[in-house]
Amino acid sequence: MKKFLSALLIAVMLMSFLSYGVCSIDDNSTPVTGITIDSPVKVKTSKTVKLNAVLSPPGASSGEIKWETSSKLISVDSEGNVTASRFVPFSEKYSFFKIPSFGGLATVKATSVDSGHSAVCTVIVSPDIWNVLLLAVLIGIVVVPMFISPVV
Repeated sequence: MKKFLSALLIAVMLMSFLSYGVCSIDDNSTPVTGITIDSPVKVKTSKTVKLNAVLSPPGASSGEIKWETSSKLISVDSEGNVTASRFVPFSEKYSFFKIPSFGGLATVKATSVDSGHSAVCTVIVSPDIWNVLLLAVLIGIVVVPMFISPVV
């Protein structure tokens, strides 16, 4: 009887151990097969606009998106918020010297972290009216006098 109880105890422990060691993973995730962004998007200097990336197919498992731009005209954060810079570097060499932004075109790239699929959005940056007026004043003060001869 003692051997029977010992064997029964060992069998119960072994079955208990095996049942805890077995697990099943129910992975019903849908992989990302594509990504799209509405393009083009317009933004004025010193203003912010939110970009929306749509993953394909609908209900795709991963929603993590990496946002990036190489343009000096805009900056983009991890949520897809694009801000147009009011001042931009004069040049690569003199990046410490900032001049007013007069607008232009920039691009933003959104990449799905899991699948690597990406989409590019064109951002049209409109100049601030004060920057345009500043340019007009600078042209009037600096450029125009160079072409006017003094009256004798």
